[in-house]
Amino acid sequence: MATINFNGKTVSDTEIKNVLQAICDFFEADVNVTSGDRNYVPPGGSPTSMHLKNRAADFHVSGYDDGTVYMYLKVFASAFFASGNNYEVIWHGIHTNTTGPHIHVARLGSTGEWGTVKFMREGTTSSNVGGSKNRDIDLPLIAVPAR
Repeated sequence: MATINFNGKTVSDTEIKNVLQAICDFFEADVNVTSGDRNYVPPGGSPTSMHLKNRAADFHVSGYDDGTVYMYLKVFASAFFASGNNYEVIWHGIHTNTTGPHIHVARLGSTGEWGTVKFMREGTTSSNVGGSKNRDIDLPLIAVPAR
């Protein structure tokens, strides 16, 4: 059975833990957390990082490359993210300015009924390095009323 391996990292935000569980269930593969709540800014990190607000996690999915995971998160966003919140997903590639390649997911805040997911790439090519991010798309999360 696939599990979330926190690897000694703390992820306090319930919605982010729910996202990680949804990813684990969707891929039927272990999710390995490489960073969660932080009280410091690592090399290449942002002083406004959601990690510092305890609302972010960095991870890999066992058996999948980060680019494939990123694509599935975009295509099936509503399977992973709860409406009523705004999220960001950043694919940090091999040319990343951070501590290494990974997928970053953060909850930016609550919105009420709707929400969005911002998808960005950083360090995935030699032209988007040094912390500059290519924004792919902002996807709306639409609450569907129960029948």
